[in-house]
Amino acid sequence: MEHIVFQGRHSSKLTHKEMKILASKQQYLKKYYREHKTDLQRKMKEYKLIHKDELAQHNRMKYEKEREKWLGDIPKITKDISKNAETLAKSILRHEGFKEIIQFTQQSVFDYFAKKNGRLCGIDVSTAMRKPIRPQQVQMAHYFSLDVYLLFIKPDLIKYKLIKIPHLYLKRKRIHYKSVSIHTLKDFKEMHIEIIRLDIDSSLLGLWKDDWLKAQRAVFEYYGYYLKESIIRESGQPLPWENQEVSPTKGKGYHIWHHILTPRPLLDMEKLELQFMLGSDYGRCWINYLRITQRNNPAWDKIFGYVTWRSPPEEPCKSCRLRKYLEEIAKCPREKMQNVL
Repeated sequence: MEHIVFQGRHSSKLTHKEMKILASKQQYLKKYYREHKTDLQRKMKEYKLIHKDELAQHNRMKYEKEREKWLGDIPKITKDISKNAETLAKSILRHEGFKEIIQFTQQSVFDYFAKKNGRLCGIDVSTAMRKPIRPQQVQMAHYFSLDVYLLFIKPDLIKYKLIKIPHLYLKRKRIHYKSVSIHTLKDFKEMHIEIIRLDIDSSLLGLWKDDWLKAQRAVFEYYGYYLKESIIRESGQPLPWENQEVSPTKGKGYHIWHHILTPRPLLDMEKLELQFMLGSDYGRCWINYLRITQRNNPAWDKIFGYVTWRSPPEEPCKSCRLRKYLEEIAKCPREKMQNVL
């Protein structure tokens, strides 16, 4: 008599009696299924619906947790956040090896066009967790043979990730909204905070402070950096981290500390270039240049909090008529200044 052998961890041979019992159970199951087919199919559909609802709820909770990590302390993504991210994208793309970077308006198919490894690329910038590939982008990619990139920037502007879309992916006829999404922040790159120190030897800064800061921000945006915070103090005042018991002296200008976001630590010459472009004291810029190139001084970017000693003016300066005239004007109230002039 032929025996059936079940391969497994505990394989054994079935006897004739066991085979007869197994056959009878199979016949019973078939008969039961024919008699209760409608009820079984209905219960199966109900089970699938319940399982589908539970799975959707699980995915919804998972998405909410990921969204909380993505947003951080920001309750909502605004237009200003998206605009700042697009500004910061310029320096990120330059750091990632892109050249000839050109930014277009919001009506454009891509936010940026650039070249990398001799190929023309279209880059779309997003501050959301999920980013669709629009049909217009697919058409342009095929027509101009573009390499398509997605640049995800966290809404708090402290992390970013650059993704290249494969050409096979762009051949799909229909692309869903969930095609490209962020599932984890582990492989994101960190942004760096750099401090640009300025010495403005003019007391007129207080008159146009707001407009001056807008102009400073425009310079940073030209380079693709985001101005996060600016600290402005009158020169002659002790620094916040210095000894506050030192009596302040009368200064003639301002000291500024600009905190900016960059994709990498800036070189010394890059910081010096920014200081020069932002209007820092040109004599100080020249001294800093000599410290960098001639002395290789790591502490080249010094800024002094107060004056410990000032040399007295020489005799020709004391008797200078122009000096006396300017001192007289400076002592006058503002409403009488026109009469003096």
